[in-house]
Amino acid sequence: MPSKWPALQVVVPGIPRPKGSLKVWETANGPVVTHDNVNLKDWMEDVAWSAQDEMQKHRRQRLQGPVALVVTFYLPRPKSLAKSVLSHIKKPDLDKLARGANDALTGVVFEDDRQVVEIHCYKRYAVGEPMTVMTISEVEV
Repeated sequence: MPSKWPALQVVVPGIPRPKGSLKVWETANGPVVTHDNVNLKDWMEDVAWSAQDEMQKHRRQRLQGPVALVVTFYLPRPKSLAKSVLSHIKKPDLDKLARGANDALTGVVFEDDRQVVEIHCYKRYAVGEPMTVMTISEVEV
């Protein structure tokens, strides 16, 4: 059955941030849990705002069924790196970048990240400014 929800493209300017790992420590009031990336919250808010803007622009409702994501993270290129090098094989890890993007879209484009049944992710050096480009589509059932 063809999808009734055409693919949505979301472009998020700025340096993509990884979800990172959780840090836990004990206090007198119990355990405290934080992320080890202090820039994560701002970046996830940028993703959510960009996605919400596209949803409103195209008059879309949140997806209720299975979702496919294609995400390309364009990270800053060191000045000393040859222009012919496209693949980014340094930190941050691709899976941690994907987790942050996926979680930022939850409650905006789809109800819950468990709806995501397919992800294709790429990590590249930016030719210009760093950004994240996401294509979100409904999976045909």
